[in-house]
Amino acid sequence: MYRYLKHIILPLICIFFFSACEKRNDIGVSDNDSAQYELYDYYEDQYGNKGIVAYVYDYEEDGEFMHLKVVLSLDETTAFWGPMGTTVYDVNSKFNEAFPNGPFFGLVVNQRVHNLGAENYPAFDWCFKKNGNEQMIHSSSWILPTYMELRRIFVNEQRLQTLNSHLLAYNGTPIASPDEPDACYWSCVEDIKDVLIFADEQAQQESDYDPARRAIPMTTDNMFYTNKLYWNKNREYKVRAIKYIYFAQSPDTDD
Repeated sequence: MYRYLKHIILPLICIFFFSACEKRNDIGVSDNDSAQYELYDYYEDQYGNKGIVAYVYDYEEDGEFMHLKVVLSLDETTAFWGPMGTTVYDVNSKFNEAFPNGPFFGLVVNQRVHNLGAENYPAFDWCFKKNGNEQMIHSSSWILPTYMELRRIFVNEQRLQTLNSHLLAYNGTPIASPDEPDACYWSCVEDIKDVLIFADEQAQQESDYDPARRAIPMTTDNMFYTNKLYWNKNREYKVRAIKYIYFAQSPDTDD
């Protein structure tokens, strides 16, 4: 049996809300689909890829309002993350540990993998093939999610059950139950120092970091393996693709 510890995300400045769309004079960017999607709606793109609106994310801070809608693929696969010994996202002393928690980090990592050659990164490559013959990874491409994006999708047991009921209704593959062996999904985030903090201080102090060989797999109950041997990029875990279908950000003004 594997041992898990809950994680603490640094810095703890964000509270994530899952709610319906709230309009505040926002100017949004969509993927050219004029439909008005809500949580758990069915989605199909121009290439025939099928998905479900897996979360709607509203966030407000310092007078800025952000509204996102994210689609999860109905299907999944099992694949390696990528080659051992290659770091995709190098960090320096100015790296902001909160960056992977936001909506842009995953896009940056996926773009870098695309530039390095996705054929060497099976988990990413499976997601990218949903983008047809598009030459670039862009803001509404199918990509491999971050651990925070997976966290917003899995949320808790009740939300996972609701999501799975809709996936089955759309003839999709349900998200693996936490009780299943290796019910892990690859995130696109490598083993970057201080991005994840274990609740056990001793485990944290003894933890090393190896982004060239490890990336973060997450269980469907929002947990992580404490033994980082299970983070090795040459291990096979489940893979699910996401895409952003709507993004809006505006000043918080009341009319």
